[in-house]
Amino acid sequence: MCDNLFNNDTIMSTYDDASLIMFPSGYKEDKIYSLKPTDGSGDLDFTRASTATRVNAEGLIEESPVNLLTYSNTFSNAAWFNINTTETSGQSGYDGSNNAWLLQRSAAYGLIRQFVDSDGDTTFSVYVKKGSLSWVRLYIASNTLSSDVYINLENGAIGTKTGSPSVEVVDLGSGWYRCTISKNTTLINNFRIYPAASNEDTTGTSGNIYIQDAQVNSGATAKTYFPTTDRLNVPRIDYTGGGCGKLLLEPQRTNLALYSEQLNSGVWTKNDTTITANATTSPDGTTNADTINLSAGTSQKFIAQSYSQNGSYTQSVYLKKGTHSFVQLLTGGDVTKFATFDLINGTSSVTGGTATIQAAANGFYRCTFSYTTSTGTNITIIAVDSLAAARAAATSSTGNFYIYGAQLELGSYVSSYIPTSGTAVTRLADAAYKTGISSLIGQTEGTLFVEVDLNNIVSGDSQYAIVISDGSAANRIQFLNNISNDWQLFITANTISNNISLTTSTSGVGIYKIAIAYKSGDVVYYINGIQKGTSSETFTFSTLTDFDLAQRYDDLFPLQNPINQAILFPTRLTNNQLADLTGGNKTTFNALAEFYGYQIL
Repeated sequence: MCDNLFNNDTIMSTYDDASLIMFPSGYKEDKIYSLKPTDGSGDLDFTRASTATRVNAEGLIEESPVNLLTYSNTFSNAAWFNINTTETSGQSGYDGSNNAWLLQRSAAYGLIRQFVDSDGDTTFSVYVKKGSLSWVRLYIASNTLSSDVYINLENGAIGTKTGSPSVEVVDLGSGWYRCTISKNTTLINNFRIYPAASNEDTTGTSGNIYIQDAQVNSGATAKTYFPTTDRLNVPRIDYTGGGCGKLLLEPQRTNLALYSEQLNSGVWTKNDTTITANATTSPDGTTNADTINLSAGTSQKFIAQSYSQNGSYTQSVYLKKGTHSFVQLLTGGDVTKFATFDLINGTSSVTGGTATIQAAANGFYRCTFSYTTSTGTNITIIAVDSLAAARAAATSSTGNFYIYGAQLELGSYVSSYIPTSGTAVTRLADAAYKTGISSLIGQTEGTLFVEVDLNNIVSGDSQYAIVISDGSAANRIQFLNNISNDWQLFITANTISNNISLTTSTSGVGIYKIAIAYKSGDVVYYINGIQKGTSSETFTFSTLTDFDLAQRYDDLFPLQNPINQAILFPTRLTNNQLADLTGGNKTTFNALAEFYGYQIL
C-alpha cells in the first residue's frame, strides 16, 4: 500500500471529519475524482488544452491520454470518416451499457476510419459483435505499407492476415470480442474498421456489425481502454521515481529540440558519430531508442542542434550505456558551463549550472543540465572519457551508447518529456480547481491540508500550493512558496485590518505535509508534524466558494510541483490532530523536542 494519509489509524478517524479529499487515483477528461464526497460534488475540474506525457505505474513514459484516437466511442463524429456506412448509437454494449454502435454498410467496401499519427509499436483495438454480418476487418497503414486482419465474430477465429501484424482476439462473452491488431513501423496514421461478410470479403452492399470503444495506443499490446472526446484536459497521475502516483501539475513548456526521438534526422549535426535508428527498447517500452556509434580517431564525437537564444535553459535526454559510458551535455557558446554523466554508476558532475541523473525504465537514465547563458545555447551530446573530463574533450574511445527523448526548454528546471518531430511542440499548463462549493468549505472555521512533492525550487517566483477564496482577492486563505523560497500563509478577509502573513523558511526539496487551521482569533499551521506559526487576529469572511489546487484564485502562479493529496475540513482540527495529519508521530528525539518546545542540551 502507498505510504499515504490513510495508513495511520489516528488519521483514519480524522478522515470522517473531512468534507473533500483529493488523493490522485481516478480521473477522466476534465475531471479528477474526489474520494470524498462520493456523489461527484467534490470532483475537481481540470484543464490543460494539450496532450502531454507521464510516467505510468509500470515506470514507462506514455502519452496522456493513452488513447491516441479522438471521440473514441462517438463514431458519428467528424473525427471518423465514413465511406458507405451509417452509424447508429444506443446499442447494447459489452459492458452492460447502451454505448455500442450499429455499423451498417450501404455499398461495397464500407468502412469507418480515423487518421492519427503513431511511430514504432502501435496497437489498434475495438470491441466488436456480429450483427447480420459475422466478420470484421481491421486495417492499419502508414504512408508506405499496410497491414490488416479478418476476424470471425462467430467464434473469434483469426482469418487472413497481410503485412505480418500481431493479432489478438479476447472473448468477452455474449458475442463480444476485443479485437486487436499491432504493428511496428514508421508513422502509422490510418486506422479502419470494415464490416465483412466472410474472410477476405468486404464487397457486399448491405449488412452490419456492432462496435464499441476503439483505441490506438503506443506499444505492442492493447492497453486498458481510455475513453476520449477531444483528448484535451486529461489529468496526469505520475509515478516518476516509483511509489504512489502524484497529480502532475506543470507550467507551459516548449521542447525546442526537433526530432527528439529521430536522432538520424538531418537537423542533428553529427561529428565522428553515426546513428542506428530504433535499435533498442526505450523508456516508453517500445523499440524506438537510437544508438550513437563513435567513430575511430581522436576528435570530438558528438551530435548537436543549435538554438541561438539567451536565458535560463534546461537540456534533458535519456541515455543508456553501451560499450561507452560517459557523456556530456553542453551549452554551446559558454565554455564555462557543462555537465558530465556516468551511465554505469548513475552519477554526475557539473560546472556552471545544475545537473540531475535519475533512473528510468529499461536501463536508461534521464540526464538533465540547467544553466543561464548570455552567449546563446544549443543542445550538444558528446562522448568523453570520464566523469572528470574537461568540457568537450576529444576522445579516442570507440563503441556506442543509447539515446532517446532529447529536450531543450526555456526554464530553470526540467519538466515532463515533450516529443517532437519537425517543429517545436508546446505542452500547455495544468490547472486543478473547483468553484461553487461553499457547502464543502468551512465558512467560520476549517482546515486545509496539502502534501507537496517539492522537487523544483523556482527562484524569484511565487508558487501557490492550496487556496480557498470567494473568487477574488478580498476573501482568501492561501499557502505558497514565495519568491524567497519560504513557505508563507496569507489570509485576507473583509474585516481584517491587516492581512495575516506567517512565514517559515523552506529547507529545500522534499515532501512537505502542510495543514492550516483557521478560526477567528485562532490560526495555526503545521509542516511535517511541527507547528510553524500562529495568529490571534480576528476576522469574518464573506462566503468562501472556490478551491484552487496548485494555483492562485486567479489561476496565476502555479505550484510547478506534484501534489500527493489535498483535503478540506469544515472544522478547525485540534493541534494534536494537525501534528498527526502532517506526519508527526514524533519518531525522532529532535522532532519530539521541537514539537513541545524543549531545549536540547
